[in-house]
Amino acid sequence: MKTTEDLALQLFATRLMTSEEEVEQFEEALALLYQQEKIEYLPLFLSVLDDRTQQEEVMYGVLHAIESYVSTLGFSKYIELILAAMDSFQEQAEEWKELIFLRMINSEACFDDLLRIVSHQHKDELNEELRLIFLRIIQRDDAKFGLPCRLLLSALGYSN
Repeated sequence: MKTTEDLALQLFATRLMTSEEEVEQFEEALALLYQQEKIEYLPLFLSVLDDRTQQEEVMYGVLHAIESYVSTLGFSKYIELILAAMDSFQEQAEEWKELIFLRMINSEACFDDLLRIVSHQHKDELNEELRLIFLRIIQRDDAKFGLPCRLLLSALGYSN
């Protein structure tokens, strides 16, 4: 039986899923870790998101695992944990980062908590990272996400 450390290493090592074998290994590790329902795995799940993956639809399984914490934690705690774990993301995970925040913004129930939490966020490095994420989301679809993103930017102290 594989240890949690072995599964974490397997998940990370196969995240690009360049072969069918890697896809199977990735899915196996994800399923076994996900079944344990441990909040401590959130940074690990964030760390395997990678824009270079060959199997985007499989990577959505990671996104769903991450979002499943909302039902256990509630929106506020979930957002706080995501923000606390932002340094877990790979450099090559900009699109996945945007997608996580885009989905928060698109959820009325989550957005209010996101706005409240972001307005009390005082770490300059994180504020800058969030600013860039929200600006990229505006570029994606200003008509749909411009207003909420501008509210978030304002809450961070940036003028629009």
